[in-house]
Amino acid sequence: MLDRQNKIAESFDSACEAMRLAPSEPAHQTRLVEILSKIEDIDRRQQGLSLLTPLLDDQPKNASAWALRGQIRAALGRIDQSAADFILALDRSDDTTYWASPRKLVARTVAQSTELFKIISENRPEDGTLWIGRGQFHALRNQWAQAVDDYAKVIDSRPVSDDCFEYAALLLLLDERERYNDYCKQMVARIGDPSGPDAYYLAHLCAIGPAQGIDQAMIVQWANRGMNVGQPWTLAALALAETRAGQFERAIEHYQQSSSLPGSEDCRARNYFGLAIAFAALGRTKAAQESLEQGRRLFQQVHSPRLNGPTPLRSPGEWIEQNILSREAEALVHSSVSQDK
Repeated sequence: MLDRQNKIAESFDSACEAMRLAPSEPAHQTRLVEILSKIEDIDRRQQGLSLLTPLLDDQPKNASAWALRGQIRAALGRIDQSAADFILALDRSDDTTYWASPRKLVARTVAQSTELFKIISENRPEDGTLWIGRGQFHALRNQWAQAVDDYAKVIDSRPVSDDCFEYAALLLLLDERERYNDYCKQMVARIGDPSGPDAYYLAHLCAIGPAQGIDQAMIVQWANRGMNVGQPWTLAALALAETRAGQFERAIEHYQQSSSLPGSEDCRARNYFGLAIAFAALGRTKAAQESLEQGRRLFQQVHSPRLNGPTPLRSPGEWIEQNILSREAEALVHSSVSQDK
């Protein structure tokens, strides 16, 4: 026990020194919070808190610093003060269509505390990002029903974004097919004739089901319009749309291209599951089994989410899609193997 306490104290001193040298470095901030969560000594916690004062004095618009102070104050049990800090962090954070917008990431941190979330959501009743952030928090921990409830509160007022795909795909994980189809039709009516990112978002959410009553060839067209050659996730969405349209050879080519691109690490598991689905549809059982096994291996590396611990992936949409496609691939490959016997 004493040895453990000494190691924590040494880690705390090291984290404090790192913060003094580079207080704006996110990795140092994260490390300080991790150490403080293990320390019961009030004086040391107060010391960690004091490190942020000069940073906030010098950079009053630094949202991550306000959020960090909010985390430390929450650890000290100062919930009202923590809420005030997080509100300042939210007000200083940008929101975008991307799943990792600074504002969503702050909202995810707030979601770790039910008491904190209640105070802040009552203070900011019109802030839809708070509910999306908490929905992401639940989704990354396999709490599908809670996630859908949070998204549903605000999704109709959200811009066309990753939020829309996450919500649609979550409905599938709950086997809410009718709600999923209705939402896809609603988004088609809302967006109309899409191009650029809107085309990508629409194709992706309609292909994941796939949506019933929407021309699959049209979904492929949308995916092509939304494709960015340097973005592996847009190529993977095109491959999924092609799979749904029965264009299996093209889907295989595009899944493989997606996995070869820089930045494709997180989406390779779903790409392998997609390949397994396409190969199984073509009757290429051995290739389907091999792809499924590759997907399983990558999926299992991130398959143990904890309620309040580190999450398997940072991207909720990626985690949700891997869960959907892994189930589909397992069922199709099992059926293909059975037919070959």
